[in-house]
Amino acid sequence: MRVLLTFGMAGISYRFFEAPIRRGRALRGWHPFVATPAAFATVALAAVAVTAGPHGGRIDFGAASQSLDERLPPVPAAAPGAMEAPGRFQELQRAAVYGDSTALMIGMGLDTWLMAREGVRARGGVGELGCGLARKGTYRFQRREYQRRKQCGDRDVTWAEDIQRGRPDFVIVLVGPWEVCDRKLPGDDTWRHPGDPVLDAYLRQEMLSVVDLLSSEGALVLWLTHPAIQVHKPSSLQLPKTPYPESDPARMARLDELIFELEKLRPGIVRVIDLAGYMRTLPGGEMDPSYRPDGTHLSIEGASKLWNDWLGAEVLRVYHDEASRTPHN
Repeated sequence: MRVLLTFGMAGISYRFFEAPIRRGRALRGWHPFVATPAAFATVALAAVAVTAGPHGGRIDFGAASQSLDERLPPVPAAAPGAMEAPGRFQELQRAAVYGDSTALMIGMGLDTWLMAREGVRARGGVGELGCGLARKGTYRFQRREYQRRKQCGDRDVTWAEDIQRGRPDFVIVLVGPWEVCDRKLPGDDTWRHPGDPVLDAYLRQEMLSVVDLLSSEGALVLWLTHPAIQVHKPSSLQLPKTPYPESDPARMARLDELIFELEKLRPGIVRVIDLAGYMRTLPGGEMDPSYRPDGTHLSIEGASKLWNDWLGAEVLRVYHDEASRTPHN
């Protein structure tokens, strides 16, 4: 339907608007009244046809990029049976979500779901668009080299301030896409990726520093594993003929192994929740486009459904399990 409308309007625009102008003829009679709106409609329809994917396609970072403790997300209609256990999930308002843009979206989904179900919002957190945990060196994304973005804050300051201000009982961490990129560390001439012992050691150090920072006020750290990603061509939802290196599922699998190590390295302080494992059980697998339309980020709707169907109960189960063994408050 988009294609038919686009070509139909384009034909009208060309016949009565573009062709006369190209031939130096003025538009007379009824032509301007048809051609002008046709031209604008063509542009609008073409924009929809090109940018909209089969499941919504794009991630609304404009709505999600506000501070997690300042935005007021839209409240969807509650799912059938959502109020059968009022107050069951209100404890999640004592959570805060930290990480990169994937954490930004899962935090937005948490807020949206909590508002619809319980009428409360999560305590806060920091989700930084384009900012991974690895802070040193040069990285390659889509085969282009980058330095850490200037807008990425110093988490030793910004995250610490947020923790002290919100004092959450438990924090949720999600990172991944930037950690699986090729990286060249300072003083090293070799490009490395997860699975390389040198980079693994550096990533482990960065993750432990995050755990120590986020648990500094007594919060339990709940770290989510990250499902594999599919990196598309820039500004499109098309996959390249030769996959980008960061789309290699073995890289994310290795990063998830490092995440699981955190439980042993910081016992009683961090627990791992296997988000990647859960998403592999979905009908569409971990790449299910109804959850992750761009192959990397959860949509707000997908994140809300995830919290409703599994993650909300799983977070509280793990939190109470650890609290029953080791008091944190």
